[in-house]
Parts: sequence; structure tokens; C-alpha cells
Amino acid sequence: MPAAQLELDARAMDRPLLDGSAGHLQLLLSLMKAGDWQHAVLMLDWMQAVLGVQAANDIAISTAMLAHLNRLLEPCYKALYPKGPLGGNVLHKQPYNLGPKGFSPGFSDDSQNPGLSPEALTPRGPELEPLGYKLLEHAGVYVYRDPEVLVMLLRVLKHELLFYGGMVPPEWLLQQQANAEKILQVCKVLAEVGLPALSVNQANRALAYELWEVLELLPFHDRAEVYRQGLASCSACPPAAAAGQMAVKAFKKVKARLALPDKADKGRKDVVRANANLLSKVSHATPLQVADQVLWQAASFPNAVEPLAEVLKLPNPLTMDVLTYTALFWWGRLGRSKMKEDGANEEDWVSGVADLVGIACCNSKHNFKLHTLLPYLFDELRGGDTPAVLLLRSIIRKMTGVDGVRGFRTQRSGFRLSG
Repeated sequence: MPAAQLELDARAMDRPLLDGSAGHLQLLLSLMKAGDWQHAVLMLDWMQAVLGVQAANDIAISTAMLAHLNRLLEPCYKALYPKGPLGGNVLHKQPYNLGPKGFSPGFSDDSQNPGLSPEALTPRGPELEPLGYKLLEHAGVYVYRDPEVLVMLLRVLKHELLFYGGMVPPEWLLQQQANAEKILQVCKVLAEVGLPALSVNQANRALAYELWEVLELLPFHDRAEVYRQGLASCSACPPAAAAGQMAVKAFKKVKARLALPDKADKGRKDVVRANANLLSKVSHATPLQVADQVLWQAASFPNAVEPLAEVLKLPNPLTMDVLTYTALFWWGRLGRSKMKEDGANEEDWVSGVADLVGIACCNSKHNFKLHTLLPYLFDELRGGDTPAVLLLRSIIRKMTGVDGVRGFRTQRSGFRLSG
């Protein structure tokens, strides 16, 4: 099945719900054109609270908001790209080395690498103004209408987390106090703007990587909260909800073709590659909805685990991280029994989910890092949630081939958490 047959373009569902000739919209647009953003924001708040209307649905309003957002993001963006986008991001060069493929591992000598000195943590650009965050709150998913502003936003948010949020990568070997307020601010934008806007952009792999570069700076529990809020935001927004439904429909088309030939068949690789490309395209824009469907399939049909794991080699790292989060999230959502009657073994659906996530992460070409799960594992061990630890043990055993949790002591986990 050609990828062109997958209906993933949800932009047709972005229909104006407001009458552009209405008096309050005309007044709001006049305030924006006059540059009176103080009163424009007050009117946006009033429309949202009293009328229950998201004014950004109107194309003229969203165009004015995004144009001003561009102006607010431009100072920091120019500091990150002094020679323009083709000149490269200064964070991808010495001394930071934060390339698009992830953090450069291992600085051997602190004294020889200026990236490890406290002076290197001086912000490269100005902090985004509070007005910018306020406009993002009202723009929501409709930021997708200007892809340039969306990309600028994600790159500036990465700078905000690094230099104003204190979320420095471990490779810098520096201790910096985290700014909880800034981290919460950025997480809210990622959940209410980043993920919904990504879902409406049809199969944009580059945009998914831009979003992941921001998310990977956050610890796993913060990313999990972003995913939870992001799923709620997508469900509440008509264009993003439509994109999710279209992705589910496309996944079911791919699922119907997952009957793989025998391993001895020479054409098996071609079939796997074709299905992997299709599933990858579906998951780029809507990783949350696709991950949920993938796990439902693994939990309901254990014989589907192997073919699903084989075709999950190409999705981007954001999809793989969401897959892990979704598996853990199911503990609180599903009413199914997790343990068999003997009290010592997990149910078949638990084994299916653990097998799928573990094998997929192990086989992923993105070198999924095990340390993203360990903080969550330590918290669960301290809280005494035995079923959750059982699932995590199954996942880790599949990813590493080592049952390293069996002899783990809670005292040691508490020590590592406090350290």
C-alpha cells in the first residue's frame, strides 16, 4: 500500500467557527493592529472566560498573534543563529555540542573544555517575555498555521530550559539549580501548543525531532506529565482530535497488513521495511494516539507482538518515549487484573505490553536510553508499588537481557534518589 493512500492531512478540519464580522472580533483585531497588546490580552482573556471562545480560531486574529510572536521570538532566535538558519545553531557547536542527534557523550577534561565552566551557562539570548507565553496560551494548536514560528518557538524553548530553567544535560557535568517555575511554564507550552500543533502538521519528521530535542532535556516524570496534558489538549481541540482519529484509522490499515512472511523468506525484509515506513509516517505527527493503539494491539493479541516489534524500528525517538510512557500510564487507567491468581506471575496482556516495549526500544535505531526509566523505577520501589515494578522489570529484562531488578534493594534506590 503506497504511503499516499494514508489520509493524514487534518488541515481540512481546521474550519472557522467564528463570524469574522462580529463586533468583538473586529475590536480585538483593531487593538492588535494598533499594537495595544495589553488591552488585546485582556480581551482574549474575557472571550475565553466569559464567551468560551478561542479567538485564534479566526484566521485574521491568529495571523496577527503569530506575527507578534515572531517579533518576540526573533531576538533570542537571532542570538542562536547569528548567521541565519543555514549558518547553524550555536548550541550545536563548541563548547556545547548539542547536535540534532543528541548530546555528545563524555567530556574527559573539565579544564580543557569551556563548555564545562560556569561561564558557559551565560544565556546566549534574552528570555522570552511573559507576553509571549500569554499569546501562546491563547494561540494553542493554531500556531501550526505558521510553521516558521513553530520551529522558532521550539528552538527558543530549548534555550529557555538550558539557560533559564537549569536543565543542563548530564554530559556537561555541572550542577545548576533548576527553576521550577520556568520548567512548568515550558512544559505547559509543550503540552498545549507543541503536541497539538505537531498532530495537525502532516507527517513532519523534522518537526517531531525539533520537539524531541526540547523534551529530552526534561526528566521522565516531567515528560510524562507533558504527554498526559498533551493528550487532553489534543482531545479538546477539534483539528488535533480529527488528526488523532485519522491516525488511528491509518494505523488500522497498516495493522491489517502485518502478516509477515517466514523468516526464511527472502522477501521478508522488504515487507518489514514497507510496513515500518508506513507506521513511521503515521506516528510522526500523532505519537500519543499511535502508541495507544499499538499497545492495545499487543495486549489483546499476543501473537501480534513480534510483527509489531519488527516494524517499530523506524519511528522517531519521541514515538519510542511516548510508547514507554503509555505502557506505564495503563497501570492507572485499565481495570484489568495485572497479576494471575497465583500472585507471582503477571497476566498475559502485561507480558505482551512489556515484551513489545522492551523489544521495540532495544531494536530501535535511536539507541533508546535505559536511564529514562530508572528514576521512575526508583520512585515505584520506594512507594512499594509491586505490580509497576514487575512491568518495569519485564521491560528492562527485554531491553538489556539482564534481570537487574530482581536483587535490587529499596535502601539503595533511596540513596540514589537523594544523591
